[in-house]
Amino acid sequence: MKLWETVSAFRDFGSVLQDVFGSERWRASYGASYARFDELVRAQDRSLLDAELPIELTREIAARCPHLQFRLTEDGWLRRHLSNARFRDGGEALSAIEVHDRFGGSLIEEVLERGSTRIQKEPNQSLQRNASTGSASNFESPARRG
Repeated sequence: MKLWETVSAFRDFGSVLQDVFGSERWRASYGASYARFDELVRAQDRSLLDAELPIELTREIAARCPHLQFRLTEDGWLRRHLSNARFRDGGEALSAIEVHDRFGGSLIEEVLERGSTRIQKEPNQSLQRNASTGSASNFESPARRG
């Protein structure tokens, strides 16, 4: 995930972002960029905003957000799941860490920004996830469906 995607995806969990970026493990490498995030956005500093974060960092953030839940419908749509909503069309409940690990952290931001993302899987083909970025290579958002 990129820095901007991470902050956007987990914007409702500011204390988690502060804790992780401020932790001993990540402070030296990424803490300053996170602390200056608003300034980076105003300046449109793409070199820092688009910097790929280590998958271990974004996994740690996702793991600390147990209330961020998603639903993968039987027909392949990934949506945010609100705890008081019932599944009407079947599907699978997924935590943020499960979405992150199965489909890539970037899909969390995609779902929260667009409302849903279609996970496409060809028969006898599993989704491919980029090991360095955690992004899924086989998905479709409503905006990209033409």
